[in-house]
Amino acid sequence: MRESVDEFSWIGITMSGRTINNLRYADDIVLIATSQEGLQTLIDKLSTVSHEYGLEINAKKTKVLVASKDATVVQVTCNNRPLEQVQSFRYSSQTHAIVERKSRRA
Repeated sequence: MRESVDEFSWIGITMSGRTINNLRYADDIVLIATSQEGLQTLIDKLSTVSHEYGLEINAKKTKVLVASKDATVVQVTCNNRPLEQVQSFRYSSQTHAIVERKSRRA
């Protein structure tokens, strides 16, 4: 599935000079984008390549998590089905959540 999203080097986050837009473990994939449009592009490409291999993304199991200072709501679809936006998710037997950090001034 690497061929499905690795070609989008402008979508994702940059760490140590390398753009990361997906994490893969066994049959799970986490897609990473900095915009709703970028995420939709990654999902659409992953879905297209998956179909070429006879696979289908389960939209009921697919979730969207937004890391933002604001309460941002996104509208992302997979195979014309809206995806649920969540506050946390399980990946590789671990729960991940976005936690609001408040800065303290002395």
